[in-house]
Parts: sequence; structure tokens; C-alpha cells
Amino acid sequence: MPFRASSPEPLRKPRPARPILSFAWPLSTSRASRPRHWAASLPKSCSARARSLSPELSGLSRAPLFGARSTPRLIYSVTPKKLPQEAHVVTSKPSSSLPLSGRRILVTRAEHQAGRLSQFLASLGAEPVEVPAIRILPPDTYEPLDHALRTLSSYDWIILTSANTVNAMLSRIEQLGMVSPASQTGQAIYGPMPKIAAVGPSTAKAAARVRWNIDLMPDKYVAESLLEALGDKLRGQRVLLARSSRSRDVIPDALREQGVHLDVVEAYRTEIPEESLAQIRTLFGDGTPHGLAAATFTSSSTVDNFFKLMRASGLAFVPSTLPAISIGPITSKTLRDHQWEPSAEADPHSVDGLVDAVVRTLNH
Repeated sequence: MPFRASSPEPLRKPRPARPILSFAWPLSTSRASRPRHWAASLPKSCSARARSLSPELSGLSRAPLFGARSTPRLIYSVTPKKLPQEAHVVTSKPSSSLPLSGRRILVTRAEHQAGRLSQFLASLGAEPVEVPAIRILPPDTYEPLDHALRTLSSYDWIILTSANTVNAMLSRIEQLGMVSPASQTGQAIYGPMPKIAAVGPSTAKAAARVRWNIDLMPDKYVAESLLEALGDKLRGQRVLLARSSRSRDVIPDALREQGVHLDVVEAYRTEIPEESLAQIRTLFGDGTPHGLAAATFTSSSTVDNFFKLMRASGLAFVPSTLPAISIGPITSKTLRDHQWEPSAEADPHSVDGLVDAVVRTLNH
């Protein structure tokens, strides 16, 4: 019997699950650890029917876990099956009533970020195939980042452009002994916090985990929209922009033109995972996508690195017959730069929007 959170409503016959769950970060992100785990939170307001999951979705073992919060959480253990050359597939038993039933979807996100997207797709009946096109690494030197973190209170604004940036900053704060992020008492350690602008909801959510209040977030989750939302608020002010070593210069160029006193520091860098080469050969080695229904891309870097993986694998072609689904306009432009016209673009530019775009594309 599926685990059922306590509810005053009478029990009803389970129906096929809908994508109503808000999936949290993977509890285990190491590819070596099998089975892989995800956590899903059920709001108290959910009905008894919404709280029950159809047996058609398992494959999924259910066990209750109660943490510090009162909201019940479910742990789903999903055991991936192995393809040749270790291509990583998240499996479930799809129901024909689910919108992505039996569809194999390529997920190119960094390994530590792929879990939420993969689980969301799996909850709709898909078989996500994880081939990371990007790996997150520490910066070449921590000196600029460390100096900025030790003097955070001297800034008027911090601009956060990705969840990876937030996670890198918080990790470094803890390593410096300034504060443990889990203690949620950072302001007492490094002084009053500046105002914070976040490019989108994933970035804001990462900051909210340690109670960093977001003062500004644009309606569209791209750098250009963030600049538009900021307007001339930052003119003459001191601003910190922490980012990847490969980020575009749209934000710093525009802010410097406004007379902003801007410090740009490298919070992390990226590289191509060599172990993904074998997976690419398995999936595309015969010149066609190996049973894939669509490919998802969550950043320009994942697109660029996907084609670097293809070239390094001796595969110099664009898999244009495979629908490419982009998370936003900058990623779409990068796909077009590689002569691959995206079949759909997420709206909103988030993981939820990306999954909606996959469903629309494969069920039009």
C-alpha cells in the first residue's frame, strides 16, 4: 500500500499521478551510489487523492521520512537500468495514460543538478537518459572570491545569476569559517547583507535556503531581463557579481556603462566530463539518436559542451532530427549557432517550463 500522509478526508481509489509534487534536490548525487534517491514534498493542502500515488508509477519504493519540518516527505528510490557504456537512465514503469509514457529524454545537465529534472520527467512516464555535458569545479584561485565574501557588508547589491553561484559562495563561506550555512545566522557573522538581485526562481530558491532575501527578480529569467528590471537603481553603487568563468559579459558591460562600481569574481568554473564521451558514442555512434525522443538543454554551456563531446567522439554531425528543447532564449540562440533549430523553448524559463515544453512538443 502506498504511504499516505495523514488526512481527514476518506481514502479513495488511487488514480494515475499528476505532476503535482515539488521535487527537492537529490539526496544522493553520486552516480556510483545506486539506487538514486529524490525527495518530494507534499503540501498539507493536498487532497487525499492528490496525496496517493498510482501503483502504475512503481518501480518506485516508498518510505516516509520526517525531518525538522512538519510537512511529510516521501523518498522515492529509482534504480536505473544500465545501457551499454553506462548511459544513465532513470526508470519507472510508465502508464499509457501519462503524457510522456515510454519516451526516452536526453538530460544534459550537470550530474548534481540533473535529479530534479529527471525525476519530474520520470513522474510523467518518461525514461530520462542522463549524459552530463558539464561539470562544476572550484575556481582556479579563491583569492578574489574570498576577499569579496569577507567584505560582503561593504557592497550595496549582490547579483546572483545561477544556483551554482549561490552554492559556490555558501560553500566557501562555510570553508572560511565565517558561518555554517545550516546555522542560518550569517548576517551576525559578516555584517548586514546587501540587497540581492536574482536572475530566476532556481537561483532565488538556493539563496532562500539560508534566508538570503531576494529584493529583485525579473519576469523573464535571463540576464537582459534582469538588467531591465534593475534599470538605473545601481548607478554609483558598489556591486558584487559572482559568476562562472565562462559567463557572458552582458551584465558587467551594461553596469559599467552606468557608472556602477562593479567587482566581478569567479565563483566556479566548468569542464566537459570525459566519462560522457562513451555515452555519446553509444547514443549517437550509428549516426542517429539511439531511441531518443527529445534532448533537453538548460544553458548555453550544455549546448556548447554537447557538441564538443560529439566532436571528441568522432561524430561531426548535428542530430537535427532529434527535437531539441531549450530552457530559454540564450540557450536557443546557442542551439541555432550550432545549426540545430530548437523545437520548443521553455516558458517560463525554468525546469517546470522545460518539462511543459517537452510535453507540448511530444504530444502536439
